[in-house]
Amino acid sequence: MGTPWRILVVDDDRDISENLRELVGPAAVNDTGDSPDVEVELSFDVALETLAREDFDLLVLDVRNQAMERDGWAPEDADEGLGVFERIRRRRFIPVVFYTALSHLVEGLDNPPFVQVVSKLSNDRVMELRQGVAAAFDSGFPRLHRALRRHVEALTREFMMEFVERNWRELRDHRADVAHLLMRRLGISFEGGASQLASELGYPPEEVSGDMVHPARFYVALPSGDFRMGDVLHGPDARLSEPDRGNSTHWYVILTPSCDLVTARTVKADHVVLAECRPIERFDHYQSWIEAQKSGEGASKTKRQKLERLLTSRPNGQPEDRYHYLPAAFDIPDLLVDNQAIVHIAFKDLECYTRVASLDSPYAEELSHHAEELSHRFHRYIGRLGTPDLDLEIALSRIEATS
Repeated sequence: MGTPWRILVVDDDRDISENLRELVGPAAVNDTGDSPDVEVELSFDVALETLAREDFDLLVLDVRNQAMERDGWAPEDADEGLGVFERIRRRRFIPVVFYTALSHLVEGLDNPPFVQVVSKLSNDRVMELRQGVAAAFDSGFPRLHRALRRHVEALTREFMMEFVERNWRELRDHRADVAHLLMRRLGISFEGGASQLASELGYPPEEVSGDMVHPARFYVALPSGDFRMGDVLHGPDARLSEPDRGNSTHWYVILTPSCDLVTARTVKADHVVLAECRPIERFDHYQSWIEAQKSGEGASKTKRQKLERLLTSRPNGQPEDRYHYLPAAFDIPDLLVDNQAIVHIAFKDLECYTRVASLDSPYAEELSHHAEELSHRFHRYIGRLGTPDLDLEIALSRIEATS
């Protein structure tokens, strides 16, 4: 990291603002020993304009505009820092440390290391402020944000100069194509760049061998918009005629084609097809493997192989492709989709479920083949998608570490 961190301090008290410039410096020295570039702004409105045109890595923000309060404004109208925070969060990502005498007004926003609250009235306010600033940078997210921004900017520049500029004669009458092609180019650039980005950021590597794929590659986090095939849902038992919204212990994946779930037009699917996903700890193969470890036998090669066969949809003594393994990632536990446990729910009942993630392409398409039952083998042989194999060593290592 050869570029100093940039911090914007917003407080209408000039003495406090200038003091903050010195206080936050020692807590935000970067990897190469550079002190941060701390900019001070007394006006909340000007701070918003500054954030709109410049990039910062951290915002230290007061809540109340004392000048407005002295001019007779109502306290709630003088709490400009809250408005600034809300407007910023609608536009961009930036970690925020509230430094305020009115900490009770923002306690509900506290979410370290992204949003932190430090009281000016605390006896240890200097230490707490420095700890908050250090926690934001130690999290690694400012570095990740910078790296992503550089990646998008560099690729966009290359795309515009090397493709759009050279092909403008053909593209100028089809300008919507430019947006589509750029988004696809960005998407492709991110597909294979995760390991390189992690390495550049100094994250501990989880080596993936050969042409295998990291478990997290199975998913698209935070799906937005309409439901789609491959969405992973968490919620009530779908076999109940009226799902109990308070009972959220079951996992499902949507098998209904995405085109039938689009709400921008008349939804084609009155009912939605779900496959139940069972946590792997409910399977005997897993329990036998764990018991072998606990008894001192170690992870027996035979029992591990049986578990691996289950996770690769080839369990001993059972039909192939009944199960489809979904590896653990963020809030999703290790799951096995059970293609014999197919249920239907009314489209309107989807609101009872939390959509945790979506299967990334091509894994959603691969899963759809599993629902075709009689024609599945033929489809799988003739229309193979060529998906890379999951690196089971990483998945099983994570299971061992948490069992």
